Amino acid sequence: MPNKKSQAAMEFLMTYGWAILVVLVAVSALAYFGVFDSKYVWKLLPKMCQLPTEIHCADFELYYDDSTLPPSNILKLSLRNNKGGAIRVDKIGVANVEQSSVVALSNGQANIFEVFDITPLNGNTEAISAGDAYKIEFNITYTNTATSLSHFSKAIIRGTQVVEYS
Repeated sequence: MPNKKSQAAMEFLMTYGWAILVVLVAVSALAYFGVFDSKYVWKLLPKMCQLPTEIHCADFELYYDDSTLPPSNILKLSLRNNKGGAIRVDKIGVANVEQSSVVALSNGQANIFEVFDITPLNGNTEAISAGDAYKIEFNITYTNTATSLSHFSKAIIRGTQVVEYS
């Protein structure tokens, strides 16, 4: 009587092998047509502003200014102090651009900051226009006025709507 265990094992491997091959072909086709492209995925993600708990990002907008050569982006942030005491925002920096602000904020107070000529970190070195998805990493340096200690925080914003600058 022949051994049927090896035939059952071979049929098992062949069945799952064909199933895995079909899945690989489907994923390859989706990747080829750009479904996994980061710009497409970012457009599906909601608008987000991620900051440390001491500073709250009330709102933000990214403006596209084509009146300058080369065209540039302007980031407008509305930041609120949640530290529990007064702070002084010293610098806000995006990539190689740093804006020295020196704005004092008491507890719960908000202020609008603008950072000019930024390049979003979406793999593009040029300014982005309306409808493009973006992700921007920036740094905030602030000082606790009660202790005179300086703090450095990293933040991330992400969105898709870029407003034309007027």
